[in-house]
Amino acid sequence: MSKIVLFITATAVFILFLTCAQGVADNIDYLFNETKKYPNSAVAHNKLGLAYFNIGKHDKAIIEYKKALNIDPNLPLVYNNIGSVFHKLGLFREAINEYRRGLKLMPDSHEILNNLGISLITIKEYEGAIKVLKKATLINPTSSNTRNILGVAYLSLKRYDDAINEFNEEIKITPQGFRPRKHLGTVYYKLGKYNEAISALKEAVTIKPENGDTRAFLGFLYDLVGDGENAVLHLRQAIYFLGKDKKFHAKDKADQMLTGVIEKYGFIERDLPQISQ
Repeated sequence: MSKIVLFITATAVFILFLTCAQGVADNIDYLFNETKKYPNSAVAHNKLGLAYFNIGKHDKAIIEYKKALNIDPNLPLVYNNIGSVFHKLGLFREAINEYRRGLKLMPDSHEILNNLGISLITIKEYEGAIKVLKKATLINPTSSNTRNILGVAYLSLKRYDDAINEFNEEIKITPQGFRPRKHLGTVYYKLGKYNEAISALKEAVTIKPENGDTRAFLGFLYDLVGDGENAVLHLRQAIYFLGKDKKFHAKDKADQMLTGVIEKYGFIERDLPQISQ
C-alpha cells in the first residue's frame, strides 16, 4: 500500500473520529441546554446523566441523576441508572442499595432485577442473586443475558445441573451463542466429563474461531484425554490469537503448556499439526 493511500485512509479515519466526537459534544450541549430551558424536568436531567455516563463522566452523571430525583423521587429507572454508575466505579454495595430502591417502586422491572443480580454475584452473594434472577426469568423468559448470569451463579455454587439447564436454555434463545457453550465447557470440566467439555468448546470455537482463551482450554482438555495432536493444534492456535489480542500473560501460559505437551508425547517438528494464519 502506497504512502499516499495510507495517508488518505488515516485522514478518513481521523475525520470520522472527529465527526463522532463532535456529535457526542453536540448531543451533550443540546441536553445541557434542555436542562437550562426546563430546569424542573426530571426527564431532561436523566437524559443528560445518561449522556455523561456514556462518555465516562460518572461524577457529572450522578449529579444529574440526583437532580432528577430531587424533582421526582418516584423514578425507579433513575435509581437503576445511579446503581449502574456505582457498579461501574466498583462500589457494588452502593449499587445494590440503589437497585433495591428502584425495585421498591417497580418490583417487576426486569432490567433492575438483572442489574441487581450482577452486582450480587460480583460480591459473591450467589443465593441472593439466584433469587432475583429467577424472578427476572419469570418476567422475561427469553432474556439470554439473564439465563447466562443465572447459570454463572449456579456454577459458582457448584449447582452444576442447574447451571447446565440455564446455559442450555440460553442456547435455545441464541442458537449461535458462543458464551453458553464456553460456560458449558467449564461445567463439564468441573464434573470431570472431559469429552462433553471438549464437545461444547468445539462448538464454541466454531462460532468464534479467534478466541484464544477457549483454544487454550481446548488444548488443555485434549491433553487430559490423551489426544496430543489436537492438544498441540489448539495450543498453537491459542498462542497465535492470544498474541494477536495482546494477551501476553495468557499467551505465555499457553506457550508453557505447549512445551509440556510436546515433551510429554515426544513429538518432533515434522509430526506436529500445522495451523494456517
